[in-house]
Amino acid sequence: MSLRRRILGTPTQNFLVVTKVGIINAGVGRTGCFIVIDAMLERIKHEKTVDIYGHVTLMRAQRNYMVQTEDQYIFIHDALLEAVTCGNTEVPARNLYAYIQKLTQIETGENVTGMELEFKPIRGVEGSDYINASFIDGYRQQKAYIATQGPLAETTEDFWRMLWEHNSTIVVMLTKLREMGREKCHQYWPAERSARYQYFVVDPMAEYNMPQYILREFKVTDARDGQSRTVRQFQFTDWPEQGVPKSGEGFIDFIGQVHKTKEQFGQDGPISVHCSAGVGRTGVFITLSIVLERMRYEGVVDIFQTVKMLRTQRPAMVQTEDQYQFCYRAALEYLGSFDHYAT
Repeated sequence: MSLRRRILGTPTQNFLVVTKVGIINAGVGRTGCFIVIDAMLERIKHEKTVDIYGHVTLMRAQRNYMVQTEDQYIFIHDALLEAVTCGNTEVPARNLYAYIQKLTQIETGENVTGMELEFKPIRGVEGSDYINASFIDGYRQQKAYIATQGPLAETTEDFWRMLWEHNSTIVVMLTKLREMGREKCHQYWPAERSARYQYFVVDPMAEYNMPQYILREFKVTDARDGQSRTVRQFQFTDWPEQGVPKSGEGFIDFIGQVHKTKEQFGQDGPISVHCSAGVGRTGVFITLSIVLERMRYEGVVDIFQTVKMLRTQRPAMVQTEDQYQFCYRAALEYLGSFDHYAT
């Protein structure tokens, strides 16, 4: 839907529609999906009805194999259902403050805020198996992140193997080892001297204590062939044991530092992110990483769809309404750092 809005929002609308949908491989599969969705949205707007089967049949009479696969046919249904139930949740960055003000007000005839109403329809994939690590797509890159549970004593070796196999050299830790008197994460790294985790020897190289986070650097060597890599772990230490940070500024700076380091030193592999269960704070970090990058490039914000997309890849990402609201507040604070949006 976002692609359709970008295309139809351009001055050279008709030319771009032909160009964009006409160059996709054979011009029948994804092209057909785009045309059907566009036609059905127009029909919904004017007639309040849909006929996907009829429209696909009509198109195939004009061009063979339009909408090639069953998955594409299902996708059309899912996309239209989402458009009808959720609507357009994109917000121009310049309107974000007014939009948040509206969301925090009690809805007329309701006993809840607009924020609560917006958060409720976000669902994950029903019946999905919960797994301890999931690939998550970024703004411009597929599998840009690995969202994972904080390692347990019995899964520490698996964690280091995962980092190695997926060439993940940046780790983000969003919890303390203990919170509220309970263990939240096993200390899966050596503090002073090297330790071996199955095939991998981990040597602590450096530790830097910053105001809101700790940066640790490790040399990781595969004992089987002697290859080694540097892994950098960012532990955010300013997240309160209950609730969310009062200000988003420190967390935004932390996100920026992580991605800056990834660009400077990181390999092509994903950033591995964990808290305790790997869904709440982890979801906030990845949501804001995507949202802030999109704000820079497109000047729009869509936290609703970002969280919804994350939950299709890992259930329960961004667990609470407080975390969801924090994403909005942080995005607004980030917006305040750009003078050109203030005019």
